[in-house]
Amino acid sequence: MDAADLIAKLSESHGIALDLKFDTARQYYISISATEIDTIPEVFINVYRKKNRLECQTLDLVKLNQKIIHAHNEVISMSDQTVQELIQDIRAEIAHLFKISEAIAMLDMLSSFAQLATCHDYVRAELTDVIDALAIKSGRHPICEKIHTKKFIPKDAYATQQSHFQIITGCNMSGKSTYIRSLALMTIMAQIGSFIPAEYASFPIVHQLFARVKRFNTCSRDARDGLYPSQHRIEKHGVIVDELGRGTSTTDGLAIAIAIAEALIKSHSPLWFVTHFPDLAVILAERSGVVSLHLAAEVSPDTSKMTMQYKIAEGPEQNRL
Repeated sequence: MDAADLIAKLSESHGIALDLKFDTARQYYISISATEIDTIPEVFINVYRKKNRLECQTLDLVKLNQKIIHAHNEVISMSDQTVQELIQDIRAEIAHLFKISEAIAMLDMLSSFAQLATCHDYVRAELTDVIDALAIKSGRHPICEKIHTKKFIPKDAYATQQSHFQIITGCNMSGKSTYIRSLALMTIMAQIGSFIPAEYASFPIVHQLFARVKRFNTCSRDARDGLYPSQHRIEKHGVIVDELGRGTSTTDGLAIAIAIAEALIKSHSPLWFVTHFPDLAVILAERSGVVSLHLAAEVSPDTSKMTMQYKIAEGPEQNRL
C-alpha cells in the first residue's frame, strides 16, 4: 500500500478530508483543516497545529516513510556500486581507449587539413634543413582573411643569413602585428602538416617559436620579456617581437629596444622585430644581418589624410607626421 492509498483509507474510515503532504524533514504527513474535526482520533500521532491546520502522522505512515528512506538509500548504494564497477571495467581498457581517442583526433585533424587544402587557396610548404632561410610569397593571415569583410592583402616574407633580423616599422593600425603573427601561424601550420595560405612557402625546421606580442608593461617586465630569447639557444628557433618598450617612456623604451635588439642580432634564426621607434631602424642599419621594412601608407599632399596600404615595403618608415 502506498501513501495515497493509506490516506484514502483513513479518510473513508473516519469521515475526514485528509490532505497528503511531503517535505524533506518529515517525509509524508497528513494535513487536516482544524474546522472539520472536534477531537483527534487516537490513530493520529505527532500532532501539532499550524494556523488553521492540523498536521500529523499515523504509525503506518511513519513505517511507510522509513521504507521509502531505506529503499532510497539502497538505490544510492547500488548505483554507486554499479558506477565503481563501470570505472574498474573502463580502467582495464584505458590503453585501448587512449589509442581510439588518438586515432579519432588524428583523423579529425587530417580531415580539417584536407578541407583547407581542398576548399581554400592554400599550398603545401617546403621544409628545409637550412635554419636561416625562409621564403613566403603572397602569404595571408589564416584567421583575419576569414573574418574581415574586405579582401586580405597578401604579403611576402624573405629571410636569409644576410637578412635574418628584420625591423618592421609603420603607422599605428597599418598591419605590423598582423604581419608578424601571420608568419608565426604559417610556420606552425607548415610544421604540423597543414597547407598554408600563400602562393609559395619554404620554411626551416624550428624547434620553438618565441613570441613577445604587444602589451603595456613596466620597464622591468619589458626588459625581462625581451631578454628571454637571448638567454636561450635560439639557433633553430623563430622569434617575433611586437613593440617592445611600448609601456615605458620614449627614451627608456628606445634604450630597451636597442639593447635587446643588439643581443638578438647574434642569433642565426629568422627574427621579426616590430617597433614603434623609427629611430631603431636607423641606429641598427649598419649591423650585419639587419634589414628594415615598413608597412606602407599614403599621405595626402596637405597631410590631412593617411591611407593604409597594408603592403610590405623596403626601408624604414618615411611618413612621420
